[in-house]
Amino acid sequence: MLLPSSSFSPAQRLAPRLGLFCPFGDHAKIALKSAIKQQQKPLSMRHLILFTIAILLPVFAFLNFTQNGEDVLDKQTASVVQSTEIEDSENVFEKLPKVFYTEPTNFPSTSNLDHAFFDRIKNPGFYPIRVWEVDLENVNASSAVVIEPNSQKILYHKNIFDSRPIASLSKLMTAVVVIEDMSLTDEILISRAAVETYGDAGDLVVDEKLTVESLLYALLISSSNDAAAALEEYYNAFRVEDNATFVASMNSKAQQLGLEDTFFVEPSGLNLNNRSTAYDLARLSDYVFQIPALRQILSTPVIDVQSVDGIVNHHLVNSNKLLGVMPNVLAGKTGYTEEAGESIAVFVKKGDGADNYLIYIILGSEDRFKAVRQLMAWVDEAYVWEQ
Repeated sequence: MLLPSSSFSPAQRLAPRLGLFCPFGDHAKIALKSAIKQQQKPLSMRHLILFTIAILLPVFAFLNFTQNGEDVLDKQTASVVQSTEIEDSENVFEKLPKVFYTEPTNFPSTSNLDHAFFDRIKNPGFYPIRVWEVDLENVNASSAVVIEPNSQKILYHKNIFDSRPIASLSKLMTAVVVIEDMSLTDEILISRAAVETYGDAGDLVVDEKLTVESLLYALLISSSNDAAAALEEYYNAFRVEDNATFVASMNSKAQQLGLEDTFFVEPSGLNLNNRSTAYDLARLSDYVFQIPALRQILSTPVIDVQSVDGIVNHHLVNSNKLLGVMPNVLAGKTGYTEEAGESIAVFVKKGDGADNYLIYIILGSEDRFKAVRQLMAWVDEAYVWEQ
């Protein structure tokens, strides 16, 4: 006999319906059967609690399982996407041109890869930007470099780590030792040994007295070997230790500046064992140009200096023939021996401000001035300098 629905308690009437929509309705049915068997007794609070727990537990378990499945799927998807991105990035870098520098290890990290993408990363200001439609220029030189000192950005390079004899570019380091370790007002008596040094640039006279400053002008403007010898003699006269000689100080300064491929055996550059690289010389040149007294001397086209007594006059003409002729050439230093060939270090103004300039180094050339002019024109064409 079927009982009317009014004969059942609310829980009894709800049980069949729960079995229809609850994902885990069997648990609810089991809990309710106990209550149905006791038809004459109303459900107690304990039964209601058990009934609620029986319903909610399987629901929570189902939701947790679903969430875990979605997390695993998300991780798998992310892994696949990441793997694809890595493969795509590797393919991109495979397409970029590769430039390898084997030494030295202290080459600057900025723009040593020939690609505009890296220029934009390494140079936050973006400028100068390479115009890649303009091919590299093959200048007449064994080694050459153009560098922007402020950013250490290499604009042009050719065998920049090759060790070569550097002739009178040695005098750049000679000048550094003089300016840092000697007094410009000291007076030096010119010896016969100094005057007999190879070369007649400067036309020094035996037994005349010249100040250290006057000898620096002769050293850097007319590239006087006599002046280099006189300065070394005077320096060594007050120093007896082997590690305190003029040449020792030149090499010590080179190490201090991190010029690992630079070495000197005498101050004039006549000896072919005075060796360096285009890259080291660019760094040395920049250091020299930061010293106001040396910058002034190197940028002087012509000057007359006199002996201390005013009797002997020395008319000095800068051996850098680009100075005062080529626009924006600020200063420079030349060098030549038969073994080294023609060499030059040139400072060229670029942009506004006293410290906005480029350094050009040419080593082992047959025509250093032509090589510099050629590179200056190329740099203007191969780089965009402003918006």
